[in-house]
Amino acid sequence: KTLSLEEGNRDSTHACDVKDDEVLLVRTVHDVEGESSVEKTKEILDASPTNSEPQEDNKLPDDMDQDALLCYSFQRALLTTVTDKLLPLPVSTLYGTHILPARPPGTNLDMKHTRYKKIGVFLISQSEQGIIETKPSPDGREVVAFVTK
Repeated sequence: KTLSLEEGNRDSTHACDVKDDEVLLVRTVHDVEGESSVEKTKEILDASPTNSEPQEDNKLPDDMDQDALLCYSFQRALLTTVTDKLLPLPVSTLYGTHILPARPPGTNLDMKHTRYKKIGVFLISQSEQGIIETKPSPDGREVVAFVTK
């Protein structure tokens, strides 16, 4: 799956591409004259649920924005820790137990600084792209019912 993240700043765009055990983060920077340069960061993941630490030799850009970090962490969580046996998974559990621990070391993810502002809004966008399916649980809270891998 490829996710494109549009940023309010016209100087850069981000995309997160996940294929098998490989996560590719692409950042395109546009200069004043309209020329662009592309920065790519690739991480090979062990898809086993026990491996949640990124490999040390594959560092992410220091200036990664919150939208790209959320995309990266979400995709990494789906590949490494979210299994079919865990579904349906409450949204709060997905975020706190899977997405946040999937962040690269030394990074902080703050939903309020993303364009989504809330995890539910982000998950709706992922549902619209066919990456996950959500549904209300019997107690009325939203749960992730299906993950496309």
